[in-house]
Amino acid sequence: MSDTLSLEVSELTSGWESRVVEFIRQSLDRGGRVVLSSETPTLTPQEFAEHLQISRSTVMRRIGEGAIAASRRGNRYRIPKSEVERFRALYVRELAASFAEDF
Repeated sequence: MSDTLSLEVSELTSGWESRVVEFIRQSLDRGGRVVLSSETPTLTPQEFAEHLQISRSTVMRRIGEGAIAASRRGNRYRIPKSEVERFRALYVRELAASFAEDF
């Protein structure tokens, strides 16, 4: 049997440490083993494109250019969710500069 305790950063409020210690203690008391791991939430290129309302092909092109940080898992790209806001700010600056050049 496997028990899982998942915590988000937003849950790391006062007292979270005692919750984790108690979970570990209970698991070990039952003869279990405890494995700690962390995950970075990711998006597919399609999900990333939908968040920013741009095309998937634009996302793939920008990954190739290095403008969007992504990692490969097999033949698939995964983009950290944190890239959404970083790239959105970059994209808006690029659009503003492009419009400014037109005037």
